[in-house]
Amino acid sequence: MTTHSERIREQFDRQAIAYAKLDFASEMDGLKRVAGFTRVGEGDRVLDVACGPGFLTMAIAMTGATAVGLDITPAFLALGQRETRDRGIDSCSRGRGLVERMPFPDGTFNVSICRAAFHHFPDPAAVLAEMRRVTKPGGKLFVLDLLSSPDPEKAAAQNAMEKLCDPTHVEALSEAAFQRMFEDADLELTDTRYAETKYAFDEWLTHGGPSKENADRLRAIFRESLVHDTLGLRIWEENGAIHFGHPGAAFVLNR
Repeated sequence: MTTHSERIREQFDRQAIAYAKLDFASEMDGLKRVAGFTRVGEGDRVLDVACGPGFLTMAIAMTGATAVGLDITPAFLALGQRETRDRGIDSCSRGRGLVERMPFPDGTFNVSICRAAFHHFPDPAAVLAEMRRVTKPGGKLFVLDLLSSPDPEKAAAQNAMEKLCDPTHVEALSEAAFQRMFEDADLELTDTRYAETKYAFDEWLTHGGPSKENADRLRAIFRESLVHDTLGLRIWEENGAIHFGHPGAAFVLNR
């Protein structure tokens, strides 16, 4: 039986280059702002969980911190290593491993961050527990991810839509679900920042690489939501092309 981790590896090995070309994944000015938000710098040891192509890992290293990326996808790790070498960034490394069983001793890092990945985890609480374990007492955790609508029907429609594009999508959580998970993990939520990631629909399709049948279904779903707001997303049309915004949040947690 194919495990979810194997499906993720297969999906992103296939889609690594397309994903890395998304502005969201690789635009360094925005990623430097994310790194600045964490206030890490020289002397910090930072773990980037499910780091993907590792552009955020590099942005963190550029602050002077020591940055370690962890991911399961060989194509992402190879791409990130090439980019790091080409840019001459020294305080940045990557390793392959499961986020549910991280290959680090307790308290290895004083900051752990996970961006745009919690919606891929079948057991997000287990990943959060691992982030807590490998972070020193008194350290900080940052969880940044898209949010689902608080309306259950719209949230279900959004998650079904996401799976049509990318079969490794599990569930986008609501803000309330994130808050309950943090409380259950005995983590103190100290700050929440909100943001919207904007996409052109056709650009967004490339990250998942769906079949033509699924792409046509997705186009119809977005056009319906443009009129009836079935997805709970901000959707608009510009010069005949569909655009939309993913609502998201960045949560700051004390260990």
